[in-house]
Amino acid sequence: MIKKISLLVLIFYLAFSLLNVYGFEEDEFTFSEDIIEKSELMIPSSKIDFDLAKASYVGSSGTKIFLSIDGKVYCYDISDHDYEIIYENNPKVFLYDYYITKNYLLIVEFFNNSESYFTLTRINISDDKEDDKSDYKVGNKWFSKKMPYIYVIGNSDAIYLNYAEEKGQSNVYTFINDNLFVLDIGKDELRTILELTYGLDKDGNAHGRSIIYCGGNKDSVFFQVVEAVDGVFDRSNSSTLYRLQYSMEEDYYNNAFNILDINEIKMSELVLHLTNVKNYGIISKYNFHRPINQAGEIFRVTNEDYKSIHAIPNIKSGEDIIKSLVIEDKVYFISQGYMYFYNFESFKYYYLENNSINKISITHDGLSYMEVSENNLILYQVKLKE
Repeated sequence: MIKKISLLVLIFYLAFSLLNVYGFEEDEFTFSEDIIEKSELMIPSSKIDFDLAKASYVGSSGTKIFLSIDGKVYCYDISDHDYEIIYENNPKVFLYDYYITKNYLLIVEFFNNSESYFTLTRINISDDKEDDKSDYKVGNKWFSKKMPYIYVIGNSDAIYLNYAEEKGQSNVYTFINDNLFVLDIGKDELRTILELTYGLDKDGNAHGRSIIYCGGNKDSVFFQVVEAVDGVFDRSNSSTLYRLQYSMEEDYYNNAFNILDINEIKMSELVLHLTNVKNYGIISKYNFHRPINQAGEIFRVTNEDYKSIHAIPNIKSGEDIIKSLVIEDKVYFISQGYMYFYNFESFKYYYLENNSINKISITHDGLSYMEVSENNLILYQVKLKE
């Protein structure tokens, strides 16, 4: 009897060991403040002669702080307390947004007049810059039927870019190409990941599939494909998530785009945000027909129905994940109410309450946010420890 029990124990031990080898280890997250380090810097009002109460925090890079005030972008250098206006938004712009890569400030301006299009403007913000400003455009404008979606790829000058452009007509449909690209901002190099085509009928109703949101890191992109329901994409009760792992040779953006693996995950909801790190997906779920009380999830990526391993606290309908950044095994993301820090090596996480979404930024330097007190600017930098 003792021998049989010992044999069973050995079998269970070996099975558990094999599960660990093949990536099915215990992956429960532990809440821990010890994984972050926080610093703060106060810039006195005597050093600033513009109204900080109107300022939106764009982000920081090195010693430079970027603020948006009344459509103007200010660069404030804390090393010499000097500042300059580096960009003024076009007054005819419909929507605009800012992104900070390793060496560039990327400004996206969307125009929705007789034609819908957007422009991308890059501004070199590195210390060893050769040019102060240059417009990045394919042709004169990027024509798009929707607001472009951009996701910065880790600590690099590359982004994932998704937009939709008109590509022809028939007697029934206007055909729209929904494009997903890798774009290297510094090198002006654009590489296609996926193109889908859907049709718009004469009433403007969509027919077919569209790419809705994307995220990821330098060798893995995660994106959602949605089938139109009742002529629109956001009323569907389901979607398909794809994780595409790829490689480019030693010179990352100058060689062939090699697909290594594709994972397909069927979802019973849509997602409003998604990204991935290692073999895990991070999503914020959405349903047009009903609110979701627990919308934030982390799951293990497989080719079957996903297995949720962690419910992200405080993510629910109306308080969704709105921005994230993956740097190796570390992930930063923010919602309307909280700032999150996840380490996928130690499986520890932490979050902080956030009071003003327009004063928070995620860049390769970590997560930072701004507070204004008596016209003094206080900048907080929060990073995951190495």
